[in-house]
Amino acid sequence: MTRMFEDKRLARAVIALLLVVLLVAQAGTDALTPRQGKSSTGLLLGRTSSAYLSGFRTFLAAVLWNPLDRQYDTYYKRANDQRFLLPTLHLINTLDPQFTQPYYVASWFLAKRGKQAEGFALAREGLRNNPKSGLLRVSYAQMEWLIRKDIPGAVAIAKPALSNDTMWVDAEEKYEGYAVMIALFKAAKMPAEEQRAQRIHDRIGAYLQAHPPAGGED
Repeated sequence: MTRMFEDKRLARAVIALLLVVLLVAQAGTDALTPRQGKSSTGLLLGRTSSAYLSGFRTFLAAVLWNPLDRQYDTYYKRANDQRFLLPTLHLINTLDPQFTQPYYVASWFLAKRGKQAEGFALAREGLRNNPKSGLLRVSYAQMEWLIRKDIPGAVAIAKPALSNDTMWVDAEEKYEGYAVMIALFKAAKMPAEEQRAQRIHDRIGAYLQAHPPAGGED
């Protein structure tokens, strides 16, 4: 219990510090941009400062996520109440709407703990901000299937994930996503889609067996 409170205090302190740094960076980039005129120098400085700030926000989001990613499967996953994680997850996606994992974690957490409207709204928001994300598309489809019991709705969401332009973080994420789609298409009695997903799943499995991820033997 003491450890949990210490983690909460540390998280709040880190978030407060990062927000201060972000505000200082914003003020600095604003100061670099000329207030009047549209000279080429002014436009270049404006674009440069905007790119800098965007990169800085992405960096802060990664800094916030990194300790959660390392610890979630151990300490946080065993905690009885993980609501204290939600502000941090929300902040990460405020800083970087293209960061997919926080949407995934938070939407399932909310939906499985009696806040279905909030959980599904967050799943939709994540997919809207990342329409090519295989993780968020399949996760949203799985929520519709397992929580709302809406198989046709789940299939409609999941089928675009079979497209070649769907984006996955790595082969493991894709492997797990296709396993969900196989099960969904089987439940929906769609053998053609099930077989297509199974073929791709088998190819990824063979690749992972030949190229095990770092740390996969632990």
